[in-house]
Amino acid sequence: DGKIASSSKINVTPQLNWYGTCNTNYTVYEKIVSCSDYTANNCNIIMIAFNNNNYGGDITLNVNSTGAKQVIYGNDIASSTNPLSWDAGDRLTFMYLGSYYVFLSRDSDARPLTIRTWS
Repeated sequence: DGKIASSSKINVTPQLNWYGTCNTNYTVYEKIVSCSDYTANNCNIIMIAFNNNNYGGDITLNVNSTGAKQVIYGNDIASSTNPLSWDAGDRLTFMYLGSYYVFLSRDSDARPLTIRTWS
């Protein structure tokens, strides 16, 4: 009938308030992440510093013992056929969406952030 279907809007305010670390060996697919005061709330964004590399597989993230959650990479679950890999020292950013994490970005520059103030 020529009408365009309307879509629902979700009112959320994503925030990058959390910075976690992961020391899990590359051979273990459940990545254990420690992050002070993190809770798995919808649309929370977390940046994770990975101290070991990862070359794919069916990885999950378990942040502060909230339970292992699958990771969406691209349009599919991160797996051996859709590998999400990184090098030791990389920082990856994820958004939590209720029952899984969505990969957002990778920062391969492991140098510390320098804050400059001007007077």
